Amino acid sequence: MPQSIWQTYSAFANTVGGVILLGVEESADKTLSIVGLNNPEKLITDFWNTINNSQKVSINLLNDKKVRIIEHENKKILSIEIPRAERADKPVYVGDTTSTERRITKWRRI
Repeated sequence: MPQSIWQTYSAFANTVGGVILLGVEESADKTLSIVGLNNPEKLITDFWNTINNSQKVSINLLNDKKVRIIEHENKKILSIEIPRAERADKPVYVGDTTSTERRITKWRRI
C-alpha cells in the first residue's frame, strides 16, 4: 500500500471527493494504462485495517461498495471511491490530532 494514499484520501475527503486507482500507471502524456495488481485482496485487507485505525486516519468515510476490485483484460486494479466529507467530519486528517489542531488554530488567526 503506497504511503501517499492516506494524504490523498484526506485531500479528497476535505475537498470534493475523488477516486484512487491502484494498479494503474500514468504516462508522461497523462494517459492511463493498467499494469494490474498481484494480490488486490491483501491490499484491501491492509486498507481496511489502516483506515479503521484512528491513530492513522481520523475517520473512515467508506463502505464495502466504495472499495472494489475491477478486472480488465485479465488484470486486476483496486478502485477506492472517496466521498466528500460532511462538514461535521472535517477536517479529515492523517496521524495524530495535535498537528491538525495547530493548523486549524493558525488558519483561524489569519
